[in-house]
Amino acid sequence: MKRGLLEAADLIAFNKADGDRVSVVENEAAALRASLAITRGQQLPPVLVISGHEGTGVANLWQAFGEYRQEAERSGAFSVRRVAQRKAWFEAALDDALRELFVRRPELLAARVAAEQSVESGALSPLEAVERLVAGLVPAQRA
Repeated sequence: MKRGLLEAADLIAFNKADGDRVSVVENEAAALRASLAITRGQQLPPVLVISGHEGTGVANLWQAFGEYRQEAERSGAFSVRRVAQRKAWFEAALDDALRELFVRRPELLAARVAAEQSVESGALSPLEAVERLVAGLVPAQRA
């Protein structure tokens, strides 16, 4: 598992704890709890063991989700996270729209290809090439 993912997790659920895998999954969850206690100290997220197939632990998972949301709303963290998500979605949509613009308009596609070639040849730095491309999109401002 990626370390950054575990550091960001607010709740962790081990699924497929059914049949002869129950004890294996419970041991893995216990090992993760111990590891997180060392790396995250008091900020330990719930680590649950569930079986979607058998339905065991699913009620506990929903309860943990509800408790987390209530606490996040009470502390204001929920609103802060939503604002950050909306901003990230905006940035991603803007990036996608600009990339699409350079694909759909032949003159911009040609300018992009030329800029990429300038970067590949070393004639321009990546930053200089991007600045020139963007300058071509925005009308010159009058002083």
